[in-house]
Amino acid sequence: TVALNVAVALSRNPQASTLLLDFDLSSGVIGFLLKLNNNHSIIEAADNAHQLDESIWPQLVTNVGSLDVVHSGPLPPDFRIETSQVRQMIEFARRHYRNICVDLSGNLERYSLEIMHEAKHIFMVVTSEIPSLHLAREKLSFLERLDMASKVRIVLNRSSRKSLVTPAQIEGLLGVRVAYTLNNDYQGVHRALQAGRSVEASTELGRQFDAIANAILQKKPNQAEAEPKKRLVEYFSLLPSRQSVVSGNK
Repeated sequence: TVALNVAVALSRNPQASTLLLDFDLSSGVIGFLLKLNNNHSIIEAADNAHQLDESIWPQLVTNVGSLDVVHSGPLPPDFRIETSQVRQMIEFARRHYRNICVDLSGNLERYSLEIMHEAKHIFMVVTSEIPSLHLAREKLSFLERLDMASKVRIVLNRSSRKSLVTPAQIEGLLGVRVAYTLNNDYQGVHRALQAGRSVEASTELGRQFDAIANAILQKKPNQAEAEPKKRLVEYFSLLPSRQSVVSGNK
């Protein structure tokens, strides 16, 4: 939902051609959210990565207003995307789009790491629930070992005043600042889902998506993340820390 709505907000700028790629092969829902009927998908784009050109590409993308979308397609249990295919697709897309947004599964597959390596910014979407924050801390630690933590921007999703964990506490837990906060607008997101479109730009949540898009377009980097803090909130001290992470699969 965040990837879709930020991409739509970016595409409203007439000088910023924007592409949204759904690389979440395990649970990609961009096609479902937009009610896309195009049978071509990111899987076919990967299969043709070595020969992508101006005749093949229009068949793969779906125009949603001024946004071009390539959805993930049906669940492919046996399909694997190679990093070489990712490089070829990104290289082709960069010749035709100013902004390329990629929705990843969060499982840190090899191809996902390749995409993040090529990205200018990595937006890590979290909620205030403890399991979500625990996983975010683990992933930040892993990306730090790969020298990619400086690219990460934390997006606090479904924020509510009634939340038991405040943004300040989240920053203390993760050791980095919360760059963006998105309100919990269940009804607005539900209406958008029913209509197969993005959240209304006139709503508070819509304006928050616009704020992220404007920050990207204006190329104003967020303040440097704080150094990871050694001291964590007490209820995190009880959680075991994994000593190693396998980078090949999620």
